[in-house]
This record gives sequence, C-alpha cells and structure tokens, in this order.
Amino acid sequence: MSLVKEQREQIRTGIIETAVELFKQKGYEQVSVDDITRTVGVAKGTFYNYFQAKSDILLIWIERLIRQVDCFALISPQDTAAQNLHRVVGALLKCAGREPELFKSALREVISLYSGGHKTGMPDIKPVLKRVLEQSSDIKGEDDGRLALKVNILKNALYMEMLNWYYCGKESSGLKERLNDTVDICLYGILHQDEGV
Repeated sequence: MSLVKEQREQIRTGIIETAVELFKQKGYEQVSVDDITRTVGVAKGTFYNYFQAKSDILLIWIERLIRQVDCFALISPQDTAAQNLHRVVGALLKCAGREPELFKSALREVISLYSGGHKTGMPDIKPVLKRVLEQSSDIKGEDDGRLALKVNILKNALYMEMLNWYYCGKESSGLKERLNDTVDICLYGILHQDEGV
C-alpha cells in the first residue's frame, strides 16, 4: 500500500473510531459532524471526502459488529437451518446488546434505508444467511437460484421484523424471540413450498 493510501486509511479509521466513541458517550443524535471533526482535528471537508453523512459511520459500526461475531463458526452442518440461524441471531444480538442505544440508532438508520428502498449502504447479512442455509442439514445441496431466493426471503423478513419491533416498543429482550419466530415461519414456508402446504 502506498504511503498516501496508508495515510488516507489512517484518517478514515480515526474518524470512524472517534465518531463511534462520541456516539457511545453522548448519544448518536447529540453528536454532529462538527463534533467529530473537531475531536479528530480534521476539517469538515475532510470528513465529507470519506463519508456522505454521519449515518455512514453508524452503518460501518453495524458491519463491524457483524464481522466481530464469527457467525460461520456458529454453524453446525448437523443442525437444521433454524437451529443455526437461532444461534447466529442470538450471538449478533448479544454483541449489539453491549451498546443498546447505539444499536437502536443504527437500527433506525438501517430501517430508514430499507423502507426508503435504498439498498446501497445497508449492512449486508446475505453472506451470513447464505452460508447458514448452504451448510444446514435440511437445506444442503440447493441450487444457487433457489438458494438466492430463500436468502432474500429471509433477509427481507428479518428486516421487516426489525422494523416492526422498532416501531412497536423496542423492548430489547423481545427482539431475539421475534426474530427467531420470523426465522421459523420463513423456514417452514421455504422447506414446505414444494409440498403444497
């Protein structure tokens, strides 16, 4: 990596880390781009060279959260897709639960993107869902086209349930159960679609 690229990456990383710390300390809504740039010691224009908005950093935090949980290590080929997905959902929510207010702010941004029809910038959970389905005992061997459809169904259902949860009270203890119920309902339909049920 060239020196200029390395310096640019250091600046970007510094902005992200500082912003996330400020979000944790003050709350996402109370932190402005000016607060971030002043704390980092860069010009406001520098911030916008790397990010379109403050929300970009929050979405990066979610991506890091997803990567932080080794979802693939939680998958057991002997288990069903439901068992594997329940483990993955539980681990992700446990990790997110360490910063519940930041998680709620991040979720609000994801919901805003999703309900606005914006697919770019959204945290990509499809690789995790795809791997779970590919390696679960009840779905192994599915052709790529059908698998992609099943992944999209699950992804959309999970996003919709998070939206529903967010607008209906936000009790953090209930989100895991709601997402697991959504997984169960989707998987029942996915697994029994050819039976005419």
